Amino acid sequence: MTEIANRIADTISADGEWFRKMADATSDLIAVLDTRGRRVYVNAALSRLLQGRAALIGTDSFRNVHAEDRERMRKLFAQTVADGIGRRAEYRLALPGGQVRHVESQGNTIPGPDGRVHLVVVVSRDVTERRDMEGALRAREVQLQEAQTVANLGSWEWDVRSGRIWWSDQLRAIFGLDERYQPSLGSFLEMVHPEDRERMSEASRNALDHGQVYDKPFRIVRPDGAVRTVITSGRMERGADNQPTRLLGILIDITDRTWIEARARSVADRLRSVSRRLVEVQEAERRRLAQELHDRVGQSLTALGLNLRVITGELAASSSPAVIAQLEDCMSLVEGTVDAMRGVMSELRPHVLDDYGLLAALRSHASAYAERTGIRVAIDGEDVHGRIPKGVEVAMFRIAQEALNNVAKHSRATLVAVSLTGAGGSAKLSLHDDGVGFDPAQSSADRKQGWGLMIMRERAEAAGARFDLQAAPGRGVRVLVDYGA
Repeated sequence: MTEIANRIADTISADGEWFRKMADATSDLIAVLDTRGRRVYVNAALSRLLQGRAALIGTDSFRNVHAEDRERMRKLFAQTVADGIGRRAEYRLALPGGQVRHVESQGNTIPGPDGRVHLVVVVSRDVTERRDMEGALRAREVQLQEAQTVANLGSWEWDVRSGRIWWSDQLRAIFGLDERYQPSLGSFLEMVHPEDRERMSEASRNALDHGQVYDKPFRIVRPDGAVRTVITSGRMERGADNQPTRLLGILIDITDRTWIEARARSVADRLRSVSRRLVEVQEAERRRLAQELHDRVGQSLTALGLNLRVITGELAASSSPAVIAQLEDCMSLVEGTVDAMRGVMSELRPHVLDDYGLLAALRSHASAYAERTGIRVAIDGEDVHGRIPKGVEVAMFRIAQEALNNVAKHSRATLVAVSLTGAGGSAKLSLHDDGVGFDPAQSSADRKQGWGLMIMRERAEAAGARFDLQAAPGRGVRVLVDYGA
């Protein structure tokens, strides 16, 4: 073990301190194994999980693998040592206290001077929470489908950039179609009644150009010849560049006017319930995508960066400056890619919110927002004593994002004052801009603005908070979210 440990030290040479600092700073679980699977190096994260770095060096790494997964992982490791090809695997880790965690690992080999595999660098990630979340997400999808069936409505999604259109099962049922049908704009327009087709084609173009979903009744003709009257509603999502990214909406069969009138209040309640569930599923999907990026792409980039540092250390004494410069350029590219990936993950799920709470996440978002839009954001507040539930923090953060987006699009404001106060499990969020304001009575009839306000209100209500909006022409807009008071 001592000889191998010395080889590691010689390999990383001048970069040894950098290697140790980087490996100990990351939350990934990093181990360096010899060809027999014994540990010659473990980083701080793995040491904490398995309770003790000194006791791990020189031990069989497979002794902590769950008994039902151990033989499979030994075989995969033997194959990696034999052919030098890195492999990805998911298995269960048995902790000293008896707890079982699910981890996903990527193994990469380091050859010796003879070209044969001498060491294997294993970078792992604890994915237990992700697996639990995926199970909860599947359960929510089932609940959403049941809610749509009860409410006799279907949901749809149009990815503007790729052109992909998704329909829910209930939406297919409304059109008299089964799961084999692959939705597209052209096939949808073919099912629109000939007398309504031209205006629906124009409505589709307006949706793309202006983000306004057509919200008046139109007729469709089902494959069996039945004519049904339907109505749809939706909203546009935009990216960081303010360009359209996707349209989200629902469609209701309103053929039976008597039934609609008799149950209007009940349907409205169900629509709000479905809207809340759509928001929940969307948030869960954003978190899942961010974690997938981190787990699958980030893990490989971390391993790649480690390997490049190791290679640079081995070649530094014998290679030309040009080769070293090329390797340094490769490492810069890896770092740039990591930074870009972190930006995307921050849009999907701000890690600052998870790690440091709502106030820190608001400050981080406000800084980027001010730099992008030129609108100053002044944040006043202190960390809420006794953190509020995670769902409330997420709801307040998303409401703040939506409110700031509305300021940038509509208000012509120069300053937004943001205040966060609270204690004992309660919190109050306030955003007030100095813009032109608007008449709330008129905005309720404006679907472009009214939909965004409805989403903010329903996010708050779904989290158990109260939502209030105060606005008047020439007096700006104030958005208030109050939880637990």
